[in-house]
Amino acid sequence: MKRRLFLPAMLIAVSLYSYGQELVPVQCPQNLANTRHGFKDKNSGEIVIPCGFYQVWNFSEHIEGLAKVVKNTTPNAVQASLKYGFIDKTGKEVIPLKYDEIYQFSEFLTDLAMVRVNGKYGFINKTGNEVIPAKYSNSKFIFSEGLAVVMVGNLYGYIDKSGKEVISCGFSFAENFRNGLARVKVDRDDGYIDVAGTFYRGSIEKASKTVSTKKANGDYDAILAQIADAEKRMAETAAKDAQEKAERERLAREEEAKKHTFSNFAQKYVEEKINVWQKKDEFETTADWQERVNENTRKAKADELTEDARKAYIKEYSKNFKIGDMTLGEYDANNEVFPVKNSIHGDWLVPVNRTEAPAFKNNWNNLVKKPQYFIENDQLAISEMSFTDANGNTYKYSNEAILNYTAVDIAYDFAPIELNVTPQTRPQGKQNISTTNISVGNLSDVATNIPTTNVKNDKTFAVIIANENYRRESKVEFAQNDGETFRKYCIQTLGLPETNVHYIPDATLNEIRGEINWLSDIANAYQDEASIIFYYAGHGIPDESTRTAYLLPVDGFGTDLRSGYKLDRLYETLGKMPVKSVTVFMDACFSGAQRGDGMMASARGVAIKTAQGAPTGNMVVFSAAQGDETAFPYREKGHGMFTYFLLKKLQETQGDITLGELGDYITKQVGQQSVVVNRKSQTPTVTSSEAMESKWQGMRLLGR
Repeated sequence: MKRRLFLPAMLIAVSLYSYGQELVPVQCPQNLANTRHGFKDKNSGEIVIPCGFYQVWNFSEHIEGLAKVVKNTTPNAVQASLKYGFIDKTGKEVIPLKYDEIYQFSEFLTDLAMVRVNGKYGFINKTGNEVIPAKYSNSKFIFSEGLAVVMVGNLYGYIDKSGKEVISCGFSFAENFRNGLARVKVDRDDGYIDVAGTFYRGSIEKASKTVSTKKANGDYDAILAQIADAEKRMAETAAKDAQEKAERERLAREEEAKKHTFSNFAQKYVEEKINVWQKKDEFETTADWQERVNENTRKAKADELTEDARKAYIKEYSKNFKIGDMTLGEYDANNEVFPVKNSIHGDWLVPVNRTEAPAFKNNWNNLVKKPQYFIENDQLAISEMSFTDANGNTYKYSNEAILNYTAVDIAYDFAPIELNVTPQTRPQGKQNISTTNISVGNLSDVATNIPTTNVKNDKTFAVIIANENYRRESKVEFAQNDGETFRKYCIQTLGLPETNVHYIPDATLNEIRGEINWLSDIANAYQDEASIIFYYAGHGIPDESTRTAYLLPVDGFGTDLRSGYKLDRLYETLGKMPVKSVTVFMDACFSGAQRGDGMMASARGVAIKTAQGAPTGNMVVFSAAQGDETAFPYREKGHGMFTYFLLKKLQETQGDITLGELGDYITKQVGQQSVVVNRKSQTPTVTSSEAMESKWQGMRLLGR
């Protein structure tokens, strides 16, 4: 009787990426020409939607999640009868295959596609509803002053951008509107019509005079408002489409980036080799196999293979790694360093002896530049760049002096074992080595009972920046937990659509700039109808000479203000946006202190009392601390003290609270608990712009 031996599994905190089925067009050569096309799974090659179509297009090429397809409804006839429609990934017809042609979306009307049925044209939306019935004879729809000429049979009329027939089809000839008039013909009479459809015989000058008078008297107000409303709805749809497209592209980039992480590479590499290694050999006794394959030896083998995977990953991904353009800056004689600006990887410092600096600068373009790589934040990164001159003198940029490593936990598909990915062993200077675990359970009370409301807050947009793992400064405890939990409250409790919320953990300077640009684009698209929420958790740094404050990106230098984002600039940019309101939550201090005890690595030993900027426009700012105070963590809860009580009040009230009530609660609770828990004072502040002084306290994040 054969015995089966099962090894116990080890429980670990894991971060796994799962990928859905990706369907791509496939041809079946063995089928007849009419049924030669279908869809297969890109990864497995398995046919998912059988070949039965005359032609197919890629999924999401025209409508997100759907594919355009064509069938020949008369396969045995000499003349093909092709019908177009859209199917989902199960093969179900979502937009019926009944159209002789479906043209590109947005060719004439945003978010609509022109269709043709029996020689007539109309428009469908992305759910397949005929917004403009397919009854018009013309195939061109050119809008002028909000109206387009349409044709039914031999007669012309006009529709607005919602598809409504504003002026009925009753003209034997018609042109587009210009300056409130359109040239038409009624039977044999030539003349002009206004937007109300009133016909004027004779010259355009006479008609224009009459129309001007009517317009001044308000005769056209109702019809012009209708046309303007149709255009406005179309513009809003266009802005929403652009926003959703940008979000899909961002998520696609993130998904693609995940495929190239070291965790993903190592998981596949080690699983494949471990699964072979742990099999019992045909000629191996059970006792020998049990001795060779057990929990301890398997972990040791996985560690060994992980190191092999690290080397293989660096070798593979360094082939196409973008080094970036390097520009030499002005020499710092006091510190004997050259700054090197890299177009991709930021600013570097290269130590060069003062006596050798002139030659280094003169030979800059001829220096041989050679990178060394390591793994940082689960991605390939440059650990060192050497610069060698013709005489063999070598100068090096190295990040090892202030490097922050983050270890990663990877879970495998074989019987689980703990795999701890630690930094590669190499000479290191002052380093901060930490392990980031994504744990399940042990979440705080505000992270586990997030209220879900039925509120629809689709004109509020949020940017959430959570900078925890700094490359050159101390870690900001719980910043990502703060940001991720606040993201969930924005969506579940405050009713923001997921596409309206951009969450950026460990944001670089360029990423911060990019998100602020996104908010600016949103504001310009919605013109005074949108509201903005800006949340930041991370380090702030002071300008010791002017006492102004800066946000510090994760790739910034605490000693170089140029690598930060000036708080005054943030408030000025947000304040100029044409929006209803801007609410800022700033869980950071700007005194040079770190979250918790002590000072940042780059700071002097004295906290700086900074001026934290003045809100402008329609802005209200909630700040975690004032002056030279520190924004403390609430370690028992796993959050920043300020953010915890912000979330707690949103939880208790289900988000239905005024900003005044929220500010009073946060100020009181943080002020009390900080003394109890941290034995130091922390005083949150709420500051508004002049424009909001009299009304901010009654405003609500829910927008009610």
